[in-house]
Amino acid sequence: MLKRKDSSVTIFFDNIPCQGNKNNTILDTVLEAGVAIKYSCGVGQCKQCSFQLLSGKIHSNEDFQDRYLACQSYPLTDLNITQKGVKL
Repeated sequence: MLKRKDSSVTIFFDNIPCQGNKNNTILDTVLEAGVAIKYSCGVGQCKQCSFQLLSGKIHSNEDFQDRYLACQSYPLTDLNITQKGVKL
């Protein structure tokens, strides 16, 4: 896991606010908020958790033409993301 100073962020996932911090993946933050998100493996293989970044900044080693994997991405700022219409 990427280690950073703990600070809170808000991830708007399909307009639903999810509170988290920069030390958790986007997938973990959305799941901990109790919001349904498509995913399967949690390690970057299945690509089911792919999303489009609408606003904000993330740290990710994966980038598929402006699509990212929630299980492999960490928020650097507050985010607005969606899975609607996203396919890899």
